[in-house]
Amino acid sequence: MPHALTNFEASRIYSDRVLEQLRGNLEKVLGSRSFMIGTNGSFARRDASEQSDLDYFVLCTTEAEVDDVKAQMEQVKPEILRVVPKPPSSGGAFETVESLESMLTNIGGRGDGNDKFTRRMLFLLEGEWLYNEPVLEHVRDRLLEKYIRDTISDHQIALFLLNDIIRYYRTICVDFEFKTHEDGKEWGVRNIKLVFSRKLLYFSGILAVAETYRQTAPAKRARLKELFAMPVVDRIYSVCGSRADHALSFYDEFLGEFAKADVREACREIKEEDRDKSPIFRGLKNRGHLFSGRLHHLLQDIYEAGHPIHRALIL
Repeated sequence: MPHALTNFEASRIYSDRVLEQLRGNLEKVLGSRSFMIGTNGSFARRDASEQSDLDYFVLCTTEAEVDDVKAQMEQVKPEILRVVPKPPSSGGAFETVESLESMLTNIGGRGDGNDKFTRRMLFLLEGEWLYNEPVLEHVRDRLLEKYIRDTISDHQIALFLLNDIIRYYRTICVDFEFKTHEDGKEWGVRNIKLVFSRKLLYFSGILAVAETYRQTAPAKRARLKELFAMPVVDRIYSVCGSRADHALSFYDEFLGEFAKADVREACREIKEEDRDKSPIFRGLKNRGHLFSGRLHHLLQDIYEAGHPIHRALIL
C-alpha cells in the first residue's frame, strides 16, 4: 500500500481501533453463542471516521434461533451505541436477524427482494465480523459454493456471482431515485456515496470475479474467499498493484473531505435542485467523475481486451 493514501491510513487506524473495542465488548456481554454479528459499510471497509455510523447485521446458524436472537439483540444495541453513538439508518437492510438457511436459499427467486440480496451482497463484498468470526467464515464458504458450482468450466468466469453484483449496484442506483424523491431521504450524502464508496465496492467485486478466469471451480472459490476477506482497498491493490495508485488517490481525497463535519453537513443539506450552487458538493462530484474514469481505465489496463470480464459487463 503506497504511503500516499494518508487519509485512508488514518481511517484504517481509527476503524481498526473501533472494531477491536466492539469485538472485546461483545465478547464480554455475549460469551459463547452460536450466532454471529457482522458489520458492513465504512468500518468494514476500514475507511470510517468520527462522522460514520455502524451498519451491523445478525446471522443465525438455524431458523429456530431467530426469535430468541432478536430478543438478545436488545442487550447488544446499547454496547454498540456506546462505542459508535451514531445509529444506522432506521428501516434499512440491517435491522433483520437472518438465518443461514434464508441467506442461502431462493437466490434470484421471487422472495429475493432488495433487502435480502443487499444483505447477501454486502456480506460477500465487504462483510466483517464483530462477534463469532468462525460463523462468518462458514457462511462465506457456503455462499461461494452456491455461486460457483463444480460444473463451471475453467475458461468461464463466475457469471452467476457477477450478475448478482451488477444487480446489486444497479438496484442501489435505482433505489436512490426512489428514496430521495419519494421516501424523503437526504439527497446529497447519498449521491456522493454512490459516486465514491458504492462505486469502489462494485469495482472491487468486478475485479474479484475477473480473477476467476482460467481456474478450476475449487480455485475460483479459493481466490474469491481470499479477496473477499480483504478490505476493499487492499483487495484492489492485491489485484492491480501500484497501477491502482492514481484511481485510489481520488478515493483518498474523498475520504479526507468527507471526514470533515462541515463538508458532510453541506452535502447533507444540499437539494438536487441546488446542486450547482454548492462549491463543496460540486467539487466532490467533479472529482467523482474523474474517479469513475480512472476506474474504467484501470480495468482496461489490468485485463486484456479479450478477457471475458469486458464482454460480461455489457452482454
